[in-house]
Amino acid sequence: MFQSSPIVKNLFYANVIMFILTLIGQNLLGMPVMNYLALFPFDSPNFSFYQFISSMFMHAGIAHLFFNMLALLSFGPDVENQLGERKFLLFYFIMGIGASIAQMSLSHGAMIGASGAIFGLLVYFTLYNPDAKLSLFLLPIFVKAKNMMLVMIALELGLGLLANDGVGHWAHLGGALTGFILYKLDQKFQFNI
Repeated sequence: MFQSSPIVKNLFYANVIMFILTLIGQNLLGMPVMNYLALFPFDSPNFSFYQFISSMFMHAGIAHLFFNMLALLSFGPDVENQLGERKFLLFYFIMGIGASIAQMSLSHGAMIGASGAIFGLLVYFTLYNPDAKLSLFLLPIFVKAKNMMLVMIALELGLGLLANDGVGHWAHLGGALTGFILYKLDQKFQFNI
């Protein structure tokens, strides 16, 4: 994995730069960056439509950023090579917006992170490569992509229903569902973007 592809590389840099700028803005300058760039519920006075995009580049901490970027760099290039640059970028943002809508529909509170779009990419990767052998948590234990994705979906559904942990489980599922729908539509209509 870790191939190079232009859109994934630019998304990676944009996420890292936004993380650094957020740290500087909040910690050094005392600016409430999250109040402007996180995605707030429709009924919040802080809500703005641009937050559907800006929130995808915000992260709650270095671990949140690290794991999202690890998945982006691991699976994104393969999906980008399958789709082409423009379609990949459009689908990435559609998956992120689908994730946000799911989270806003089923949970209340502000949200940040690229995780929903990343889950969409994971589904896309899995549908293209169902039997790909994936390393389990960087250990020499390998699992087929389709089996890992089923476990991840089941885990997110269970946590979404049972946990109150502040994690966007519904966003993850919304991104995965949006990725699945986009894959099926693209297979049927062969979008030329």
